[in-house]
Amino acid sequence: MARSAEQLLLSAILRTGDMTTPVSQGIGKHLFRLYRDEWAFMERHYQRHRRPPSPVLFKRKFPDFRLVRTDDVAALVDDVRHEHATGALAIMASDLVDSLDRGDDPLELMERITRDVTMIYQDATGEGDDEVVTNWQGIYDNVSARVERALKSGGLPGVPSGWPTLDKVTAGFQPGELWVFAARPGQGKSFSLVQIATQAIVSGYTTYYESLEQPRAEVSIRLHPFLGRRLRLKGVPANSLLKRGMVDLEAYRVFLESLAGAIDPARLYMTDASRGKVTTARLAGQLERHKPVDCVLVDYITLFKTTQKFKHGEEWRAAATVSSDLKQMAMQYNCPVIAAAQMNREFGMRGLPGPEAIANSDAIGQDADGVVTLRQVTPELTQFRLSKYRHGEGDVYWWCHFDPDKGIFDEVDEDRASSLKDQYDAGKGVTL
Repeated sequence: MARSAEQLLLSAILRTGDMTTPVSQGIGKHLFRLYRDEWAFMERHYQRHRRPPSPVLFKRKFPDFRLVRTDDVAALVDDVRHEHATGALAIMASDLVDSLDRGDDPLELMERITRDVTMIYQDATGEGDDEVVTNWQGIYDNVSARVERALKSGGLPGVPSGWPTLDKVTAGFQPGELWVFAARPGQGKSFSLVQIATQAIVSGYTTYYESLEQPRAEVSIRLHPFLGRRLRLKGVPANSLLKRGMVDLEAYRVFLESLAGAIDPARLYMTDASRGKVTTARLAGQLERHKPVDCVLVDYITLFKTTQKFKHGEEWRAAATVSSDLKQMAMQYNCPVIAAAQMNREFGMRGLPGPEAIANSDAIGQDADGVVTLRQVTPELTQFRLSKYRHGEGDVYWWCHFDPDKGIFDEVDEDRASSLKDQYDAGKGVTL
């Protein structure tokens, strides 16, 4: 009868006393199926005494265990991982057949498979464990990439927002970060993402835009005035005229052709919800298809669907699952993920609160590296607050002149902000 890798590894540890190698490589009881209790006992003994139990003590606890003559701990660590992966894949395949026989939703099955395969892969490879002091090459490569991006962009190693105050504090949106832009409905969340998308692709960053709220054509129409103005192209169409179909089509064609040439080689990929419900697994599949992607934009976070079923009143758990998935996606694909989110009514009417104002789940703000809240003070004046920033200074405010018809979302100083507000008050007779 063939001996399992679990039995061989336990035997090798008992014979050599080498528990450091498997522990340092992340071997745990989650990888054991046949000898889980035996491994748990050995692990507890090691944690208490910093050495594995003696063969005599181990046999006293597990008299039926057959000790095998083998010493190659390092090789058996890999064998345990591969044996675990083989068994896990077999179980997953069996469950998949049963689910298909029951008529379960194939899209939900694919999302579950994607999640399960990722976990099995991580268990099988041990990815994520690294000693970062002596094994410094990966850290050096990371910093080297930042230096290269900073030189390319004139001093900004991350993806730019286009707002100098935010870019100065953050050095741009960095790979692996999750950002949330939160506001009440109609206050400029989507246009904030349009502004960021514009700055990203003009700066040469390939960008992926997941539009769950609006169709792709609508988002594209919003983008064109921003891109045209930023690139100083001729014949930039106004957003309102595009929406009403009141443009010269030949001039518009010339504009689009010049736009396509101006942003090369950067790319902007976009999907919407027109083909059914959108899950984080579908988004991950699209990123795999188009990688490498430098920046991901999501409008907006709580419109993602999950395959998990939650009880009434536990919708917050679905939102928490999505925000956790997006943070993992930012880490996995080494790019910033920037998502819009709704601000709840109670807090949203009080100016510019912090992450506690994000609707549906506190986990969204907790998972985020940075949270920006915003509100329109007048139709042409927006105030922003960097209310959370995990990697530096927070509680930073700035003002923007907002005119989406002309592709304007520019930061202005306080004097200009006061002037815009005074002009609005004088024209409308309203004080906000």
